[in-house]
Amino acid sequence: MTRRRVSRPLIRRAPTRKPKARFLVVVEGKTEKAYLDDFARSLRGVVSVEVIFDDPDPVSLVKHCIRKAEEAKTQSRNQDDINLLFDETWCVFDFETEKNRKKVEEAVRLAKRNSIRTAISNPSIELWAILHFRDFGEVRTARDLERILREYVPAYKKKRKIFLHSDIASGYQDALARAKVQLKQRENDGQPGGNPSTAIFLLTERVRKKAK
Repeated sequence: MTRRRVSRPLIRRAPTRKPKARFLVVVEGKTEKAYLDDFARSLRGVVSVEVIFDDPDPVSLVKHCIRKAEEAKTQSRNQDDINLLFDETWCVFDFETEKNRKKVEEAVRLAKRNSIRTAISNPSIELWAILHFRDFGEVRTARDLERILREYVPAYKKKRKIFLHSDIASGYQDALARAKVQLKQRENDGQPGGNPSTAIFLLTERVRKKAK
């Protein structure tokens, strides 16, 4: 006698893979975008980092970040999908010169009111790249830093003032330690975020943490 097979209902298993953490990062220029895009790629897709180049004006940058975050919230509600929300929102920009102080301070206040984090370099993000190779405690202009960086990253000139994470990755831990000390020194001097200092590591370390 042939046994009949009893059909069983198919049971869909719940997904076992944790959704990627999503970062919205709005930056002021192509240098920041190139570096952060490459940094995100180095983590092999375990986090989702959407880097948007918008405007050199820091206040406009924050406003754009607010709009993008609100668009994500609307899309999430419409599609009933919480994975469309951003876990963290960031703005990355340079202090450049003292004449920008009022705009930078306004941008930071606006960002805080909207739960947006900021990673500011003073005078510019090129300082972060230089710290991968050496200590740096001199007050310099953004143009000075461009010239100094060319000594360490020849590709910086060829790529039209762009450096990638892969160009400097071997010195990441050194840069991290130096940037932390540098930021603390400016605070001790009574000039938090003063020249020279960079807070870009606050963002890169958050991304790295979410990637683990």
